[in-house]
Amino acid sequence: MSKSALRSAMYSASKTLDEGKLSFQSLSDYKGIIRQSLEELSTFGIILRSIDQLKQKHIEKLIYAWKDKKLSTGTIKNRLSALRRVTELSGRKEVVKLNADYNIGPRQYYSETSKSIDDIDINKINDSYIQASLILQREFGLRREESIKFKPHQADQGGGIRLQASWTKGGIERLIPITNQTQRESLDKIKQIVDKSQSLIPKDSSYRKQRMHYDNITRYYGYYRLHGLRHGYAQKRYEELTHSLTRGNGWKAPILGGPSQSQLNQFEKHVDMQARLCLSQELGHSRVSIVRSYIGI
Repeated sequence: MSKSALRSAMYSASKTLDEGKLSFQSLSDYKGIIRQSLEELSTFGIILRSIDQLKQKHIEKLIYAWKDKKLSTGTIKNRLSALRRVTELSGRKEVVKLNADYNIGPRQYYSETSKSIDDIDINKINDSYIQASLILQREFGLRREESIKFKPHQADQGGGIRLQASWTKGGIERLIPITNQTQRESLDKIKQIVDKSQSLIPKDSSYRKQRMHYDNITRYYGYYRLHGLRHGYAQKRYEELTHSLTRGNGWKAPILGGPSQSQLNQFEKHVDMQARLCLSQELGHSRVSIVRSYIGI
């Protein structure tokens, strides 16, 4: 796709989305999805110079390609949501039909393979704020936004960290326990780089600017999809919880080769459910079923 055509199409898409009063995060995510979709269409020889040129046949072409790549139901739905929003805002509701019209069923909150990331060298990132955010994702399972808005001095409760509602997705305050020395040492180290009332957003910046800086820095070092750090935390925490609930006789997460729920006896199923409930609360999810996407079934 020519750069001029892409710039023109993205300009029209951005102008339309900016009128939708979306949150910064949603706006950023939607624009990324639309850019990706436009670039994908260009590989089929379809060059659009305005988002108003997007038609039903283009959406169907994209869905066919996504299904052929075996993308998850959730990923396809997220992409359609972005495309649906931009076409609706431009007064063309008919362009993107309902998910059911494309034979796209409900999301499946589980995966057969681990999405955990454990092979990145956080220490090589030469930015103490970004480094601290990544450590919080790895050691406490925080989301990206939470790890940027995090105020270490305020969050430290001694035996755990308390996340303020204003930092979290859904505005739900939650407590994450400190269960090992690495977590304690990491938190103490992070507290040294900011003042007592400060978050991991530099004083001369804003969340929006720091989020963009975070993305630029991590991509510069070749790190993408860092949500995998949160997956890694969840898998380690699940094993830790099963050991705690069985006095040392726990097991690995199913996605890492541990027993599936169907292989557990009655007592073990009770332990498994208690561990999932606890993990769901610590991760900030309202439905325990979503934990499947981190640890398996």
